[in-house]
Amino acid sequence: MWAIVVMFGLSSAGGMLPAVGVLMSLDPIKIATNPLALIGVIDLVFAGCIGLGMVNLYPAVRFRAALGLGFFGLILFIQGRHAPMLAAITGSVSLYLCTIFVSMVPVIISAGVGLTALGYLALQVSSN
Repeated sequence: MWAIVVMFGLSSAGGMLPAVGVLMSLDPIKIATNPLALIGVIDLVFAGCIGLGMVNLYPAVRFRAALGLGFFGLILFIQGRHAPMLAAITGSVSLYLCTIFVSMVPVIISAGVGLTALGYLALQVSSN
């Protein structure tokens, strides 16, 4: 569960850090034109809820993982940023797998891969 919270935190950082100025302006039109910032805010809310123990939120987490797989993958593919695209895909798949495995070994492996991939994604997206 804590790995999912950290993965959401990293994903939130990757979405919100490049658009801090837009988010701090609180202008709805500017915020609506930056969908990665909106998903970053949603990820931050998910991290807080999962951190508080709302495990019944896992179906929504799985939907968010599928959304991240397609949306982040498409955005980064269109921009020609293939390494961050693969990191987003790997992180989304790992996030999904962390919610469906019941044995500890696959969860630890999936969490390690997901944390590494989403950490790399947050670093790459925030540095550009």
